Amino acid sequence: MGVVAVAGGTGGFGKTVVEQLALSGKHDIVVFSRTAPAEQAKDGPKFIGADYTNLDSLIKILESQNIDTVISTIGLHNEATEKAQLNLIEAAKRSSKTKRFIPSEFGAMNTLEFAKIEPYANVWVRAADALKASGLEYTRFINGFFLDYWGMPYIKTYMPMYKFAFDMENYKAAIPGTGKKFNVTYDSEEKLKNNQSTVLLGYEGVTPEEAQWLDSMLGRMIIGGWLSMPKENRISEKHPDIIPLTVDELLAKYWGAKSD
Repeated sequence: MGVVAVAGGTGGFGKTVVEQLALSGKHDIVVFSRTAPAEQAKDGPKFIGADYTNLDSLIKILESQNIDTVISTIGLHNEATEKAQLNLIEAAKRSSKTKRFIPSEFGAMNTLEFAKIEPYANVWVRAADALKASGLEYTRFINGFFLDYWGMPYIKTYMPMYKFAFDMENYKAAIPGTGKKFNVTYDSEEKLKNNQSTVLLGYEGVTPEEAQWLDSMLGRMIIGGWLSMPKENRISEKHPDIIPLTVDELLAKYWGAKSD
């Protein structure tokens, strides 16, 4: 079995990746975290403390653990976290054991064209450029918006609570764009450009200002069509056994039987 390392695998999306890899039984799993636990569990993934600022240390870990694949789920929220992933890419490049890398992206189709409109997307573009120059095999996963957020609090998920566009629990909505009269708030493109989105309460792990900025960016992406996934090259076409959950199916499963 190959050895897969998951960076940022202790919570959120990363924890889901680790859990699914373990269920597959096809890989040995190493989880990189800021601090290692005092004791390792007898069964399950191995947890290793990783200092993302120390390139030599990262290379040593990749070599000593025989890691052939790195999956990064590091949240790229600031310069420090971006640098952490870039260092991990460089370490994987220099490691004689590591052959492939999956960067932390899992969202929109981040291109140079998109980054000109949304400069924040440069964090993903720079990672892609580093991988192109590394000689490593790499895969960028473009999945759009995580439906977990519209299934909360009933769906099983490790993602932090966050509500965008629809607050099912409290019967509220804040829709990017303009529309016919309905019991919702419509955020114009001008408001979104000025980061003045309507924020639905019920988020975790971010400040009100960060939530408004994130909602505004997502709204601009929707209006601009940047979250519309192309039909070509979809993983479900290459692997028919992978059947994505649709929005309609999610709403029916997690909200259809709910009542006041």
